Amino acid sequence: MTQLIAHRGASFFAPENTMDAFYLAYHMGLKHMECDVVLTKDSIPIIIHDNTLDRTTSGTGVVSETYFRNIQSLSAGKWFAKSFEDSHVPTLQELLKWQKTQHITLNIEIKPIALPLLKKNLSIIMNCIHKYGDIDKIRLLSFQPEIFQQLKIIENQLPCALGVTHCHQQTVTKALQIGCIQINMHHAFISANHVNMIHQANLKIGAYTVNDYHELLRLKSLHIDEVFTDNPHIQNS
Repeated sequence: MTQLIAHRGASFFAPENTMDAFYLAYHMGLKHMECDVVLTKDSIPIIIHDNTLDRTTSGTGVVSETYFRNIQSLSAGKWFAKSFEDSHVPTLQELLKWQKTQHITLNIEIKPIALPLLKKNLSIIMNCIHKYGDIDKIRLLSFQPEIFQQLKIIENQLPCALGVTHCHQQTVTKALQIGCIQINMHHAFISANHVNMIHQANLKIGAYTVNDYHELLRLKSLHIDEVFTDNPHIQNS
């Protein structure tokens, strides 16, 4: 059975990666969600997709060059709709505390990290996850293989999924080498051959980001394991 995952929360109906989007996805019936994490200048893990503040907040600038206290005061929802003007940028800690109480399965995508900061930043993120989250319901995602290589060094026990646009046999080999249990592909490039190749390696396959009902049906017919969607009600379209 194909599992639906709320991509950045119910981001079709609420501003992405805000608590409003996660609450809404939950109330729409999805207990599997995805979020993105980036560190601020003072090393606070926050929930935001881009490496800049410009697109999804009322502020500007690079996240990693901005102190958390300056991000706290920004609106993370005004760009989406006036009714979400009071939405804020959540911390990873805030989201994890809620995840733990609501028994949410959370897919945390770790955004690219500069190699010199890899060990330090991953340690901060992992410490936060282990301190505040329900680790039995957490998976780590990334498009950066070096993140998983470093996680192996620090003996991470959480399931990991490698994100790619296209997938070849070398991709499958790489995913196995770095300890991943799943490959997440752009939905438009997924064929039956990809599904068979990945499943034959005893890996799972996920598809991102699917907001079209007919595309969802196509992927289900291929026996995709997971589909990331902005619309938790896509099955009712």
